[in-house]
Formats: sequence, C-alpha cells, structure tokens
Amino acid sequence: MALPKIIFFDLGKVLLDYDFTVAARRLNALTGLDGMAIMNATLAEKTPVCEAIETDQISSEDLYQWVRENFGMTISRDAFEKAHRDIFTVWPDSLELVKDLKAAGLRLGVLSNICQVHWDFCLENYPEVFGLFDLPLASVLLKARKPNREIYERAAQRAGVGLNEIVFFDDRTENVQAACDLGIDGILFTDAHQARLDLQKRGIL
Repeated sequence: MALPKIIFFDLGKVLLDYDFTVAARRLNALTGLDGMAIMNATLAEKTPVCEAIETDQISSEDLYQWVRENFGMTISRDAFEKAHRDIFTVWPDSLELVKDLKAAGLRLGVLSNICQVHWDFCLENYPEVFGLFDLPLASVLLKARKPNREIYERAAQRAGVGLNEIVFFDDRTENVQAACDLGIDGILFTDAHQARLDLQKRGIL
C-alpha cells in the first residue's frame, strides 16, 4: 500500500480535549444566566448559529451581539470570549503519535470544525501541537464544515493532493463516512493507541 500524501487529524477530541461546561460555569458566574444554554445555542451543539460562526458566515462580533440580543447578556465582548475560549487541554498520547509520524517524515494536517476565536486561541496556546503540522486548516478558513463535501475538497486542494491520497482521522462517525464516500481513507478515532494500530495496518509507522 502506498503511503498517503498527507494525514489529516481532527482537532477536538482527537488532538485536544475540550469541555464546554467550563465555559458554561464561567458565563453563569459572570452573568447569572444559564451558561450551558448559551453554549448549546452557539458553539457546543449543531445549530444554525454554530454552523454560521464555524464557516465565517457571521463574525465573532456578530456572535457576541446575537447572544446579547437573545439572552440579555450585558458583559463585554472581551469578557464573553475570555469565558468560552480557554476550554482545551492537550491529549499527550495523541501528541506522541503525531511526533512519531512527523519523525517518520510524513506530511501532516489538521482539519477542524471550529470558530475563529477558538482557532486563534489554540494556535497561540498550543505551539507544541501545531508546530508539528504542515497544513493546519479550519472550517472558518475554508468556509465549509464537516461533513459537507466542500471542506474535504478544499482541504485536498490546499494540500495539492487527490482525495484518495489522504488519510483522515475524526472522532465523529458522520465525518469519517463523508470522507470515505469521497475516496478518502477515513478512520474513526477512538484513542491514540487504536489510531497507531490503524496506521500500522496500512504500513505506516
């Protein structure tokens, strides 16, 4: 089996863990409002607002104003974003896997559904992760979101490879299936150990 031209990894629940309840508690403490309801309506669940913010159809300012109007929130935009952006932690086993792939000379990419605030935060605060990747891509940059076919096609175009030359890890079944339907070698991510075994089956590592 030929080696892939690039291996893409999802970000959340693959490379980094995240916890929206942390943001919810902060928002509740700051505003007295139902913080989890705010997060579910905007960033934590598949809603039209989440789709829009993660594909750059609305801006971070628009999101802030939407929450103000729909929940009666009165804190500043800066306070709102500080409350919800620092919710990530590195998964050490995944980091070690990526380091091994990098050491083996493989080209690596990130392909994440994510808003601009979270993307910027992760890029700034986890250089030990993103420094290993040749092509970090986000839905907000590609203006398309998994599992829609456009995001995979645009990622392949950015990478300069064919869809059938990509290996792709994601923790969501629907995202993996959509990739496979396009000819990508999509693999469901459960943990770094299983991912390593999946790669070894393909003659990688």
